[in-house]
Amino acid sequence: GAVFLLAGADLGRSADSVGALRFLDNKAQQGGAIYATNNLTIQGNTLFQNNTSVREGGAVYMYGATPGTLTFDLTDGDIAFKGNKAFVGTAEETDQAVFLEKNTQVRIIGHRYLYFEDGISSGPNSSNNTFELNITPNAIGTISNGFVQFSGNSVLNSINADGVGGKDGGYVDIISGQFRIVDTVIGGIAYRSSFSSLGNNAYFDVRPAGKIAGSGNIESQLGFRIGGILAPDTYVYATPPSLGGSGPQFEISDTNPITADYIVGKLTLLGDATFGDASVSDANIGARFQIDVDRTGAPNADGVYNSDRIVVKENRLMPGTSGNIRFGAVRNSVDIATWDTSKNGKYVIATAQNGIFGSDGSAVTNDTIMQYFFPVTVKGAVLQGRQGASLSVDRNLVNDNNEHDIVLNTSNNANLYLLWTGMVGTAQNANWQQSDSATDPLSPPLYNWVSTRSTNLVDLNPAGKESMFFKNGDYIYFNDTARTAVQSVSLKGDWTVGGMEILGGNYSFNGGSITGRKDNAYIGVVSTGKLRIDGSIGNSADPPVPTIVTFQNENDFQNGTELSGGANVIVLNDKAFGVYDGTDERGVVRLTPYLDNNGVAIGNGNATITTGMYGIEASLVNHFEIGRNNTLTLSILEGTFLVDGVDTSGSTKFNGGAFFIDDGAAIARTGTGEAVPRYNLLHIRGNRADYGGAFYVAKNFTLLGNTLIEGNSAVSKGGAIYMIGDSNSRLTLDTANGDIVFRNNYLGAATNANSIYLEQNSTIEVTGGGNTFLDDPIKSGSGGNNNLVMNGTGILQLQGANELNPQGTFGGKVDINSGHFRLAGTNASLLVDGTGNAPVFTLGDGAFLEGSGRITVQGRGGSANMTRFILQGILSPDGDTLTSGINGAVPHLSVDAAANIGRLELVGNVALQSARYDANIGDAV
Repeated sequence: GAVFLLAGADLGRSADSVGALRFLDNKAQQGGAIYATNNLTIQGNTLFQNNTSVREGGAVYMYGATPGTLTFDLTDGDIAFKGNKAFVGTAEETDQAVFLEKNTQVRIIGHRYLYFEDGISSGPNSSNNTFELNITPNAIGTISNGFVQFSGNSVLNSINADGVGGKDGGYVDIISGQFRIVDTVIGGIAYRSSFSSLGNNAYFDVRPAGKIAGSGNIESQLGFRIGGILAPDTYVYATPPSLGGSGPQFEISDTNPITADYIVGKLTLLGDATFGDASVSDANIGARFQIDVDRTGAPNADGVYNSDRIVVKENRLMPGTSGNIRFGAVRNSVDIATWDTSKNGKYVIATAQNGIFGSDGSAVTNDTIMQYFFPVTVKGAVLQGRQGASLSVDRNLVNDNNEHDIVLNTSNNANLYLLWTGMVGTAQNANWQQSDSATDPLSPPLYNWVSTRSTNLVDLNPAGKESMFFKNGDYIYFNDTARTAVQSVSLKGDWTVGGMEILGGNYSFNGGSITGRKDNAYIGVVSTGKLRIDGSIGNSADPPVPTIVTFQNENDFQNGTELSGGANVIVLNDKAFGVYDGTDERGVVRLTPYLDNNGVAIGNGNATITTGMYGIEASLVNHFEIGRNNTLTLSILEGTFLVDGVDTSGSTKFNGGAFFIDDGAAIARTGTGEAVPRYNLLHIRGNRADYGGAFYVAKNFTLLGNTLIEGNSAVSKGGAIYMIGDSNSRLTLDTANGDIVFRNNYLGAATNANSIYLEQNSTIEVTGGGNTFLDDPIKSGSGGNNNLVMNGTGILQLQGANELNPQGTFGGKVDINSGHFRLAGTNASLLVDGTGNAPVFTLGDGAFLEGSGRITVQGRGGSANMTRFILQGILSPDGDTLTSGINGAVPHLSVDAAANIGRLELVGNVALQSARYDANIGDAV
């Protein structure tokens, strides 16, 4: 209409131009004001008003013959589009500022404001159109950030006619400045506006200096990656009445001129939205939610009050697979712009149509939501006193198609993260009590705790922190390596905490009980219901001060206990770790590395439990899980460590009754080898599981001497020990410091005795100078390849029908290299089957084969004449059954001559190689 730009041409203004440029009431077939073949630059102080076209481009038509750029330069003033229309006089007449045919990058630069009261459109063949917002702060400092404001419906790239796919291109990059989409008012009625970019393989990105604001719908095919600000509102900035004259015409200060009636808005993002995506975020912070809350009205039926909200729904091209909130690797923030204590309540600040997922792809829960957010602030400041705000997840609180909700909870009497100082004034105070006042005369009063919250993560440095009293439900920390002497903590009641972490120091707890509850009603903290004790996180002393915790009191943590970093827990109460009751994590003790707030492991999962002082038996009803490559050291000081009556058979979460031993995990012992060895006993009794009543072993495990395993049972396999057999697994029975005894363990019913169950690919090796008594036989699974090796100098006695490999399986051999290998009891036997030539029973020189019973070694598919027994040691049949020397007693050796007569039956070809025969008259081999 007014200007036609050929290929390579552009539109500019002289450097000394200060007046307004206005395109008013121009008309054309295409581009009512301007038709640009490739490039067009529109500078500040420019108004497009009431221009019309018969076809596309009410004000501006971009042909895009070759890739070109439409630049809006807001350095020297504002630009506005108002009242421009396309397809005038037809049924398709519409408000339209700019039409993009194809191949056009829309760039917005400068410092000020761009108003689109009429939208941007693209045609059915539109493709490769992109959008970049880079409005930077004014160098003078009078304006912090400019914006582009869209009203009406805008389309950057069209979709295919079949509605299935989008055109090429279409990325949107909000680098700096504010991208606003606001309601359109027609005839006094407000309609939601929209901005759509459905180009293939393109995202809508919001970078750290960028912001999306207002209320309306924004659509992107591949979704949104957000590392900038989200600030919904319903305010519509008015287009300046005049763009003439010199200098800025429409000032907006840092404190937006938004009245209370317009603070609360709803931004709808159509497509997946990833908050804290590392590709668009700063290293330390991702998306920043700036949230207004409004309690002037009544809550809905679910108690939810009105607030700003980000709504994530499916886009048109990806139904069913989009419409999810996702979190990236970078933590996000929530800042409440308008809240005071009169506005305590529950607010839904974000919803997703189909799901909310963490950076690992799993669904976000109340346990994990705060992993993706920093502590909530108000106007950028840390909350004070017992003001608190925290996030949770829920469903269908705003009745939007059973949506997934992120909920902001606020309270003036919230729970806090507290750090124990043990100080009132300048004196240590050992009392843990619940009080909102202190006897110390100082003002303000000082308590034994300080509030640890900050704008970053929980800060465990007590310096400068607000002194605070304890309230049930608080999440508490102990972390003091400066005082090496034990600190007594006297509980003056039975207290409930949201979680408890001891990360450094030496503490002794006595008096009342501690209960850990996981309860989402605890506003201000993310309750875990877990006890966490670590020996390395808070250990800044040089040399390191070990973390030592003594429990003389009872504890009951709903989500169990986690130990790590070499911490030492002295158990002087049988219920120090609670009691496992088979219903949840209560009473479970895990050895696993400490995880930081990003889920990254720190240090190791090693720990020591010291118990059984001075001959006293500590009887624990706990399920222990020793994680991969971690070691539990049992310091059994002149006493007995008893794990008794744990039944995990009703749970699908746990393997093993008393212990789960992961790959590379171990149980070490101190306190063994004392002058009176009957003490220092590990006693595993009466436990039950689906697999492994006492132990479930994932790979390798060494069981040390002075151990009694009795009365355990399994529903399926492994009355006492279950070896899953993950490629060449090994169970070592090390008797260097005492005997190991299995008795009265069984599968299913008590009549089906079983001590150790070898699923496949497993070796039992006996070492040390003590004795091993398996009163309950070995069983095996269908996988085969199981072996038995005797390298100890003591006794290995088997009773019952032992099966190292069942018939027809592969491999399997027995090597008795030293010591005394015995079969005893009624109908004692050992079956060593296998396919091929592998199965062989070898009795080494100096080793003994004793007792009475049958040993069958047979290989299927090998040579019929193959040797199955190689005997180089001493054959000494007898009819005696030895009893255990556990607790320091001497194994019973019968002096009854009749009992000394035995019969050993070897089924298979035998090669005698320097074997010796030590027998009584009547013995037989």
